[in-house]
Amino acid sequence: MKDDYRFPYGISPGEMTVLGMANIYRSMPGVVNMVFTVSLILVTYRFWDTVGWVIRVPMILGIALFPLLQPGIMYLRSRNIVSKMPRDMEMRIRKDGISIDTEGNSTLIEYGDIATFRRIAGLLVLQTRGKRSYVLSPRHLGERSEEVFELIRSRIRRR
Repeated sequence: MKDDYRFPYGISPGEMTVLGMANIYRSMPGVVNMVFTVSLILVTYRFWDTVGWVIRVPMILGIALFPLLQPGIMYLRSRNIVSKMPRDMEMRIRKDGISIDTEGNSTLIEYGDIATFRRIAGLLVLQTRGKRSYVLSPRHLGERSEEVFELIRSRIRRR
């Protein structure tokens, strides 16, 4: 296992959407979304033959709200956020911490400043005590994903 890793850093709108959806469906609002969708499917099935198109259209839109419209809206929002991020960023995992470098700026995250580090939907998510989050994508890590995860986790534990 190497001590120093260097790779391009960035997140795609799709990855950000997957992360957002995973966070929603791990929480109480996600449970409410699922209960609402299932109950609306059951109500639609029960009353489909007895109502006209004026009621059927809102029923179909209601069923599509959480499984189709919510991810679409989140993707558009993620695209907007990603477009404002700097390009050509690089992340380095070093002995003293994790640095993110871009065009003359460098941010060092010491391992003691990391509040949580976990894997969500295949993405490695690092949150600092200052409430900043950094996402390590398997797209950039490639086959080193598990090795990098274990290295960061072991360095966090030592602190």
